[in-house]
Amino acid sequence: MESTLLNYCRENIEDFAIMESLALKAIDKMRCPLSMAFPPLYEAMSEAVENYCIDNDLENDFDIEDIFWAD
Repeated sequence: MESTLLNYCRENIEDFAIMESLALKAIDKMRCPLSMAFPPLYEAMSEAVENYCIDNDLENDFDIEDIFWAD
């Protein structure tokens, strides 16, 4: 399910690829989770996952970090 949510985020978050690239660089440099390395992407993903769950009648018990690394 995490890979489905990652694809949803990629399709529905504007400039996802750019933010993902910046986030990966920051994570590599700072050795910290996405939430600390690049909060705007973390927040955008949280909102997108929430919307996906609402639209598909799912309980939102997903970890954004797990989704981010789902590939």
